[in-house]
Amino acid sequence: MAEEVSELAKAFMAMIPVAAGGAIGIAGSLGVNFLQQRAKRTEILRVKAEEALQYLYKSVLWLEEYRAQCLLDGEPMIKSWPPIDILEATVTLYFPDIEKELAAFVTEFTKNTSLAQDFSKEKFEQGKMPIDHKERWKAKNVELKSRFNAVKGRIRELANL
Repeated sequence: MAEEVSELAKAFMAMIPVAAGGAIGIAGSLGVNFLQQRAKRTEILRVKAEEALQYLYKSVLWLEEYRAQCLLDGEPMIKSWPPIDILEATVTLYFPDIEKELAAFVTEFTKNTSLAQDFSKEKFEQGKMPIDHKERWKAKNVELKSRFNAVKGRIRELANL
């Protein structure tokens, strides 16, 4: 009986390195998979952050073009929708933590769009641009720029750029 137990013990002792090696292999595979998924997610966030920043800048450029058309022509003839819609979608999907900052930016963007329309209306009614239009626009842009910088900073922070 003692001989059988020692044979059994020898068999189990021989299996310990095999089992330990298998466990290490499985743990290593899981660890590598985890790190690969994390790196892939980081890369996706970096790409989406770059897209969001591009649309953030494009939104401000669109607004400037819209304002210029309101000032010059009185009737804006922009052929494209504002890129702010794509910015909102990208942020909502990939960076939901900054929806508050984005909402503040969108509010200021909308106020500036309305102000440009007011300039157009005043120009039509008075036959010339309002005298204080530059000061009014500059005052509105201060808040827009502040909101712009808040969104830009948070996107960079979340994407580790």
